[in-house]
Amino acid sequence: MRALKITLILLITVTAMGFVLAGDSFHPASVIPFCDGAPVNIYHWGGLTIGLVFLWGLYRLRRREDDD
Repeated sequence: MRALKITLILLITVTAMGFVLAGDSFHPASVIPFCDGAPVNIYHWGGLTIGLVFLWGLYRLRRREDDD
């Protein structure tokens, strides 16, 4: 559970830093696949894949601790 907490804290911190440093030119929805208003391309599918792999990794971290 400790690795999960550290991972989530780092992810939220980096996201917040990016949001603050970009100023008014950055909209948070633009980082979510298929939500930026652009035509669907390979980067949307790649972002979706990365998000799913991230969630799968968090699931595996949590399940591993339950098995011990």
